[in-house]
Amino acid sequence: MLFDSGASGAEGGAGGATGGAARASGGAAATHNGHRYYDEEDALESTSMAAAPVNVEMRGSLEQHHPHPHHHNRVRARHSCCMLAGRYCGPFLLFLTLGAVLGGIIVQHSPASVEDSPAVTQWAFETTCDQKLVKDYDKPRYVQTSLCLEHSSSTQRFARRLDGDTINFLVIGDWGRDGMCCQRDVAVEMGIAAAATRPLGILNTGDNFYPLGIPSATHEQVQTSWENVYNVDGLENLIWYSVLGNHDHYGTAEAELDMHNTLEKWHMPDRYYAELFQAGRVSIEAVFLDTTPTLSAYNNEANVKRFWQENGTSADAYLASQIAFVDETFTKSTATWKIVVAHHPVYTSSEHYFEDHATLREKLRPVLDKHKVAVYFNGHDHGLEEHAPESASSVFVLSGAGSQVRPDTVVRDTGFKFHAATEGGFVSFSANTSALLIQYIDFRGVLLHETQVMPT
Repeated sequence: MLFDSGASGAEGGAGGATGGAARASGGAAATHNGHRYYDEEDALESTSMAAAPVNVEMRGSLEQHHPHPHHHNRVRARHSCCMLAGRYCGPFLLFLTLGAVLGGIIVQHSPASVEDSPAVTQWAFETTCDQKLVKDYDKPRYVQTSLCLEHSSSTQRFARRLDGDTINFLVIGDWGRDGMCCQRDVAVEMGIAAAATRPLGILNTGDNFYPLGIPSATHEQVQTSWENVYNVDGLENLIWYSVLGNHDHYGTAEAELDMHNTLEKWHMPDRYYAELFQAGRVSIEAVFLDTTPTLSAYNNEANVKRFWQENGTSADAYLASQIAFVDETFTKSTATWKIVVAHHPVYTSSEHYFEDHATLREKLRPVLDKHKVAVYFNGHDHGLEEHAPESASSVFVLSGAGSQVRPDTVVRDTGFKFHAATEGGFVSFSANTSALLIQYIDFRGVLLHETQVMPT
């Protein structure tokens, strides 16, 4: 399998993208180290193509999906700035001093509220950005309604779709924080990317509702963390093909399965499942896994233990059943591309490197190699990352920067290609019959890195 990787637009110091940085600029496509980066002109050219109807086969049935029309309710940043200046500084300074004193008194005696606080860009980088996140189902929720940044769809954009018949998705994980930690900014940029790529849907890598999952499908966090955040122009009609993360297991996992039956855009028909997507001559067979109950790290988690007991299974047995499902699904498949979506990483260089995900490397990776799976998408670590071990058939893509991020120490011994964990972001990918394009985009809309995977 051939890879064509590069990086563009990574900003910041050592905590930024480490896969190389060269921001594309100007009217024409730019190149760096032999790799091509596309500007808005390329994106506009690609969006002028007529979109082919896309067939989605779900559990034996075939449904035809067409691109949804975009509404015109673009969420805009609620920011303004002003400068106070004048020739007569004496009265002005006196007024300013009195205002500061009174303002300080008001602030000291006013209850803290996320809704009333101004959004600040550094919230994306602080581990305390979700300090108001409610950890009790029965208490009122604090909801972050403002944005961290200004966003404009008129600026240069890098998200693009390949030529010809294509299947396109956005990929996001580790997001559900009531709009906190710049979650809304990531959503806005996803909407802008969707306008360029016209994705079939969103691949959701899990940890959907922090910190304790949800107790029922009608819990208010379904609205505060999902429906009222991802209702921006471009996303409002997209289906979320979802998996469970460990935080979802801390609540009632069945609640998110129930959402599948009551919410049209939430797709999670089972704990693990398969979908076939087709558009013209290109097709993708995707398997969605439930990895939390397969890892010994969760041996003491009450809801995981309850699941094992009620189903007469164990971590090893549950993993074995999913590996058999992957093997059976891909053995029968004639799709152009095979992909897997899960929460936990097979490879990671971030915080969870020292956990027991060696289990997935030892037991799951062989079946990925057997069937030449093109991409394994995961979340769990709060960043964007790519691994492509020479011995593996797959590219391992981390998309876990949907809200809070963690600028962790990078361990570069696993086919490491790229890492960015100081800003929120998401992944866009586009597949045709000859290539699969993976793009890593931050919460400003900047392309950090891209890779093309060729079929083998």
